[in-house]
Amino acid sequence: NTENRSHSALLYNFHKIALQFQIISSILNFLQISPPARKQEACNLLFYITWKQSLFMKEFLNHNGLLIVTNCIVKQRKHHSHRILAQVLQIMSCTARKYREFYSKMQHTGMFEIIPRLLSGSACLSNNDAQSVPVEIVEKTCNLIGNLCKHSDAFLDVIKKERLLSMLCECTYHKTSSNIRRFACYAIGNIAYQCTRNNGNHTANEYLSICVKPLSLRLQDSDYKTQENAAGAIGNLMSSANNYPLIINEIIQ
Repeated sequence: NTENRSHSALLYNFHKIALQFQIISSILNFLQISPPARKQEACNLLFYITWKQSLFMKEFLNHNGLLIVTNCIVKQRKHHSHRILAQVLQIMSCTARKYREFYSKMQHTGMFEIIPRLLSGSACLSNNDAQSVPVEIVEKTCNLIGNLCKHSDAFLDVIKKERLLSMLCECTYHKTSSNIRRFACYAIGNIAYQCTRNNGNHTANEYLSICVKPLSLRLQDSDYKTQENAAGAIGNLMSSANNYPLIINEIIQ
């Protein structure tokens, strides 16, 4: 108990000092003016300070952190390591999952137009031929798509336009990464849920039937979390089945 109290006191003092000296704001400013190698160091520090620290995460979000990391890291990703890009995707995924009030800010970063490119090199994932996009990036991107569709249907138009459902279905076949299969099923499930919220009146609905077979195969996956996500996604697909006979036909077959 004494050790826990000491740790809590230390963490409180760190929070107080960090806020007093505007550490988050300083890191974001440094991120914008520094050369690529130093940007990676700053982004790494930013990730560890904000990760699982809601106080610092909100400071990051309130200081236009999403726009800054998108412009400095994601849009300049050829100059940075895959690890740093993965960290940025995790920050955005956490934002989409926990901080719905900042959702509109994420829309204005241009990130929605970038996400399809992070999966576009993965069209042959089932054959493990997609060398242009590292596995870790595909995992984080699938998870981000799922979290973007957790609380809102704003991303559904992009999903249809960029044919992301087809890409996610391919991801469910990945042979070596259970995380890719798991997060792809999670994303499909949330997309299906958002499609059915307004009585199925969304243009992305017409493509849902292509997800039935890939999801059904994942019910026998070696990873139990993938099985759970696939089962949940099929349940969400069934919610729209009354409006879309194609889904019922796919399930029966």
